[in-house]
Amino acid sequence: QCNYLEAHMEPIVPLPGLVWQAVDPSPAVLEMEDAGRRIIVKLKADQHVAWVRDSGHSGVCSIRLKGFPHRIIRYVPVGHPIHVKKNTTYRFEGWVKTAGARARLWIGFIWYSLEDLLDEATSVTVEPNNGWSKIGVVLTNRDCPYVVCRLEIEGGGYAWYDDLYVGEVA
Repeated sequence: QCNYLEAHMEPIVPLPGLVWQAVDPSPAVLEMEDAGRRIIVKLKADQHVAWVRDSGHSGVCSIRLKGFPHRIIRYVPVGHPIHVKKNTTYRFEGWVKTAGARARLWIGFIWYSLEDLLDEATSVTVEPNNGWSKIGVVLTNRDCPYVVCRLEIEGGGYAWYDDLYVGEVA
């Protein structure tokens, strides 16, 4: 097992951590956006996301995203939605490493799909060519039943993500 990335998630109970359910990150939605956050195209995941076993923060595994120059790519893993409690603050955090691209984490609360987005927040940006940096983003859920966590890469180059966690803020 490589960190929490391949741990199982129960789809009907709010649980801390365990953002992704499987080792294989290929079942995903990858969207490329322009600077105005307009979706330009959906990308083939197998060309831009990989589960690598040669670069990890606390172990040997991580998720690697490949970016495009002057574009933002958002990686949204598919699977069971993460159920959350109303009027509760959540934190999405992890370790990020970059080579030639900028990277960040994104969290949003939804009703049933991203089209029903109620609130969102983005972490600080890890600039290009940085070693492992811990980043996080905090957001309070007012009334939504689900949280969505995304990985973002901006510009040409690569970003690695490891030890990802989402949970309630005490």
